[in-house]
Amino acid sequence: MDDFEQNKKDKTHQSTDTDVDNVVDIAIARMKAGTVEKEAVKEERKSRFKFVFFAALAIAGLAAFSTLDFVYQTPESETKPNGDIVITLKQGQSGHYMATGLINDEKVRFIVDTGATNVAIPMEVAKRLNLPLGLKYETFTANGTGTSYETRIKSIQLGDIRLTDVDASVSVGLQGDQALLGMSFLGRTRVVQDKGVMKITY
Repeated sequence: MDDFEQNKKDKTHQSTDTDVDNVVDIAIARMKAGTVEKEAVKEERKSRFKFVFFAALAIAGLAAFSTLDFVYQTPESETKPNGDIVITLKQGQSGHYMATGLINDEKVRFIVDTGATNVAIPMEVAKRLNLPLGLKYETFTANGTGTSYETRIKSIQLGDIRLTDVDASVSVGLQGDQALLGMSFLGRTRVVQDKGVMKITY
């Protein structure tokens, strides 16, 4: 075999070896890239899971926080020289005015709600207080229809303000143990709100 043919064979062999090396290098690079991509996906999934977990934990914490007694303030009461009783409530972080009071001399948590027509009481609270259930009727809210019962409360006390013979409703769909202190109570007083402070005068 002459030198030309031998050189041609050598070049072909070298070219084949180079091609094989290139294919191997590309395969390794792709494997590494795939591994990196998989790790990135895993890290992203971990981050998302952590975010969802801590978000759920925060929501649960806020829900639990709202059930604690210290969230519901004891109203400050003042009797004026003219005999008016003025109680002061501070707005909570939730934007509501929340306080402890009495229904028929039993302790109850109130959310003061000037948008509610009546004092509204959850069924579980009504059972605890042994409130009589009167006429049954349907209510319509943003959450759909619900069932309520008319009732009448002997006395409701908030701070030093005590009102008797108050119209109220017992709501099956009202969750929690907070009663809504609505206008059947507040309408017999004077309510003023200013800069996160509510004053109720009777």
